[in-house]
Amino acid sequence: MRVRGWIYIMTNQAMPGLVKVGYSLKDPNLRAQEMNHTGTPHPYVVEYEELVEQPRDKEQLVHRNLNEFREGKEWFRCSVKYARSVIRQIIGDHMLLANEPTQLPKTEATTEPHAGSVLAAAAPVPKPRPVGTYRGVCWYCGNELLVTLNPSDTEVRCPECFRTNDVSGFVQRELFI
Repeated sequence: MRVRGWIYIMTNQAMPGLVKVGYSLKDPNLRAQEMNHTGTPHPYVVEYEELVEQPRDKEQLVHRNLNEFREGKEWFRCSVKYARSVIRQIIGDHMLLANEPTQLPKTEATTEPHAGSVLAAAAPVPKPRPVGTYRGVCWYCGNELLVTLNPSDTEVRCPECFRTNDVSGFVQRELFI
């Protein structure tokens, strides 16, 4: 059976220099909200997320590739940029959807000083989005959004907090039914 889920990178200001690389079958922003109730003084922030098939297997591959930076369980002492490049290298063209708050240039070279290696990470070229109903989560208030989008739509306003959200990470209704 094919399972779809998210591989994500989270950070927390209380743990500088550490990134959490994990997977979830639900929206990573909801996972971050759950983790915010664990007693940390600062909120968890989802820095990057990719919708993939077989997320647990892919997460395990990413963990093995980041093993030299492991601090414990799913926590690694490396930059978000480096962890993202490892994820992109492993997932490649098998990514269903990616979402990150700030978009990167089409190509970037990532060097981790203590890793001694250079990885090239190429952002996927976005495909035209079909007209349809999409689901996403407001980056600001966590409100779940269900919206109808056209191929040219790039943003949507949250009816709860009235802030504008990038729709590049929204999932088409057929993907989450």
